[in-house]
Amino acid sequence: MTRIPCDADGRIDPETVISALTPDTVLVSVMWANNEVGTINPVIDCAQACHDRGVIFHTDAVRRPVVCRSIAATWPWTALLSAHKIYGPKGIGALIVRRGTRGIRGPPQIEGGGHEAHLRSGTLPVPLVIGFGTACRLAREALESESNRLSGRARDPGRGEFGRGCRVCESTATRPIVSGQVHLGFEGVDGDALLAGLRRIAVSSGSACTTANPKPSHVGRQWVFPKLSAVPAPVRTRTVQHRGGHRGSG
Repeated sequence: MTRIPCDADGRIDPETVISALTPDTVLVSVMWANNEVGTINPVIDCAQACHDRGVIFHTDAVRRPVVCRSIAATWPWTALLSAHKIYGPKGIGALIVRRGTRGIRGPPQIEGGGHEAHLRSGTLPVPLVIGFGTACRLAREALESESNRLSGRARDPGRGEFGRGCRVCESTATRPIVSGQVHLGFEGVDGDALLAGLRRIAVSSGSACTTANPKPSHVGRQWVFPKLSAVPAPVRTRTVQHRGGHRGSG
């Protein structure tokens, strides 16, 4: 397995993907938008590059479900979605496999009667399916207005609350970030102590994937900390993240 590094803006460069391909490469997987810092990868370009070379492309589209659905019919790829990222019920997701995609046949996720083309046997959780579908419809209808609202709120996520020495990893022309997500870092500050001192903004001291590890995540070590240490400000070695949503949820 080959791990592809991100560039200085925290994104995967399609040219880097192409250079990493070998005659033995059968699958490339790129996260569409990072859950921790919100950077959006150019997955369409990556998918096209892989398709042109006969390599299966997969993306984790959990943070970009509406956009993924809007172009899924035209791109030869597989993608994963999850309901809980768009206010849907927890416990249900979706695997998108383009019709006619060859070479994709894994072992059954659940053995049994052979439902869903022998991938997942058993009765589907109908309430969760309906909830997921409804969440997708509502998210699609409100995509533009909600993106604009969250982008406006994310431009100044309580800077006065955090105080001096705080700089925000913001969206730029070369580093687009998911609407409403903000990533901040601080030097020598304990994450739990920082959260305990906040009163008017909801944040987390890391992603759910790294809650059991007090050290900076691999995402921070790869991109956030090296990049932030290069700016003329106190080097920030502890990060928090805020995600905007309905009722100010983080």
